Amino acid sequence: NSNFNLGSSGGGSFFNGDIDEVVFYKGALSLAQLQRIQSYLAIKYGITLDQTTVQNYVASDWNGATGTIAWDATAAGIYRNDITVIGRDDNSGLSQKQSASVNANNVLTIGNTAIAADNISNSNTFTVDKSFFSWGHNNQVMAALTGTDFGTTVNAEVILARLARTWFSKETGTVGTLKLRFNMANVVGVSGVLGNNDLNDVRLLVDADGVFATGATSVAPSSINNTTDIVEFDYDFAAGTGFYFSIGTVNLTTAPLPVELISFTATPDQDGVALKWATASELNNHYFEVESSIDGKNWSVVAKVDGMGTKTIRTDYQQLDATPYQGISYYRLKQVDFDGKSTYSNIEQVDFHNAIKLTVSPNPSNGSNTVKIKLNAVPFGSQLLIRVISLQGIELVRHQIQLTEKNSVEQQLDVKGLANGTYLITAEFDGQVHQAKLIVTH
Repeated sequence: NSNFNLGSSGGGSFFNGDIDEVVFYKGALSLAQLQRIQSYLAIKYGITLDQTTVQNYVASDWNGATGTIAWDATAAGIYRNDITVIGRDDNSGLSQKQSASVNANNVLTIGNTAIAADNISNSNTFTVDKSFFSWGHNNQVMAALTGTDFGTTVNAEVILARLARTWFSKETGTVGTLKLRFNMANVVGVSGVLGNNDLNDVRLLVDADGVFATGATSVAPSSINNTTDIVEFDYDFAAGTGFYFSIGTVNLTTAPLPVELISFTATPDQDGVALKWATASELNNHYFEVESSIDGKNWSVVAKVDGMGTKTIRTDYQQLDATPYQGISYYRLKQVDFDGKSTYSNIEQVDFHNAIKLTVSPNPSNGSNTVKIKLNAVPFGSQLLIRVISLQGIELVRHQIQLTEKNSVEQQLDVKGLANGTYLITAEFDGQVHQAKLIVTH
């Protein structure tokens, strides 16, 4: 380490980069002073303060117990991701007229009346000192909500789907009309989706208690760009209380919330693993793939099922994995749009145990030159030895198989060289021997 010198040259290594701002004091700072400085810098540069231990964003009049709170971390609860604040604090020289979180993948910019190229270029002002608007989100995916927390708004618009991501906001003092700009390019189903993909059908949903099924207000866009996937809304939030907001759609055919998955389950039964899922609605849904894995890392396709394209009512699906892995394995659902984009469901863990069973068909062979040997519930990775033995104990056929995929085996066995009679089929692995009789008739 070396000294950091202001106003003079000093030794040590050079810093190669940009420093936005330096704040220095001639004495040690109190906790309240530190909180004011950290809040000032976080507001000015769109920084989310560490919320491992919740901490508020405060104004210059904060003394450690009382003063203006721009962001109330306790009231926000789980909505503490990409925390951003705009506002005015004369004592700090702060006039933040627009802002967006500096965090990667942020999708929301909010400005006082308008959004300019940068904060300095925004000519609008907050009319009252110590007025702030703050927001943060619940860190849910930018895709359709799995559930039904949407419905008819207080202004009589029917919302057919909404984003899983929700924001909590708080207005302090007098703010006025805000412009909210959402970049929808990373929302599943927007870029390249077939059809009109008209952002005119997107709505800003504002709700006082965070339950959007009742009491929500819908706001139509003030501007859209269907090429860049940018949609803007103008809204004047009420001061003093927190509000929740999200994005919804009034048209599932043209608006960008493609498939609303209600549920996906994988349940062991006597025949294998029963796979069931349901969608509340679908948009440009090409097909589903059910995938399974023995380790949760390497996946293989169990079944492929056609989707319904575009549909606004519930659809139920089911499939059976008749040859599941023995013991614990994992399942997930992959949904693929017509444009090739895909999303995955939650991962389901299954613990499957079944009795090992060796079958031969047709049996008797009835003139067939081949019979099929099927063995289920063999442990994954086993070295399997299949033999055909005469009743006199003579080995006539030998096959070795390494199980590198599913824990079941189907093997075609050539019997045209065997004379009419009865034989034993044995399957040996891991010190176990399983057998079945085969009757050959030509």
